[in-house]
Amino acid sequence: MKKNSLTLLTVVTSLALAGPVVGQELSAEHQAIDFLTGRWATESEIIPTGELAPGDFEYKWVLGGLWMQVEFHGQHPGGAVWEAHVMMQYDYASSLYRAFAFFNGQEPYLYTGSMLDERTFRISHTSENGAQTGIDYRNNGDGTVYQENWLLSDDGQRRVTLKTEYSRKAEGSAGRRRQDNEA
Repeated sequence: MKKNSLTLLTVVTSLALAGPVVGQELSAEHQAIDFLTGRWATESEIIPTGELAPGDFEYKWVLGGLWMQVEFHGQHPGGAVWEAHVMMQYDYASSLYRAFAFFNGQEPYLYTGSMLDERTFRISHTSENGAQTGIDYRNNGDGTVYQENWLLSDDGQRRVTLKTEYSRKAEGSAGRRRQDNEA
C-alpha cells in the first residue's frame, strides 16, 4: 500500500510539473500565444534592402494541445524556396517557452521565450559563438500579426533584419478547446 501511494504521488507530482492535462482548456501560457494559430499569408520585408518575400504559415495545437506546431513555406527574393518547421511548448519548470526550429537542412535551433507584454511574444536563440537572434510576434488586436526578426549587434543594439505582416487565411482556435487537429 505504501509503495502504491508513493507511485501515485510521483505520477501526480509529475503531471503537476508538466502542466495542463491533455483535453483541458488551454493553459494561460498557451492562451497568451493562441493568437498565432491559424493559416496565414505573409509578406516579409528584408532589411536593409527592402526586398519583399511572400510566404505561408500555419500554426496549430498538436499532441493534445501541449505543443504548437508551426510550418512555413516561402520564397526569398533571390528565388530560393525556404521551409521551416517548429515545435513549441511552454516549459513549466523553467517558466519559459521552448521552440525547436528546423530550417532547410541546418542543425535545429533551440529558441526560448516569454511574453514581453499582453500582446508581444518573443523568442530568442544564442549561437555557439554567442550571437543572439530573435523573433518578436505582436498581436495587433485586429486579427493580424506583425513579426520582427532581429539580432543583437556587437554593441548590444537590437537590429531588425526582417519585418513580416500576417494576414489570416483561416480562423485560429481562440476560445476553443485544445485540438490535435485530427479528423
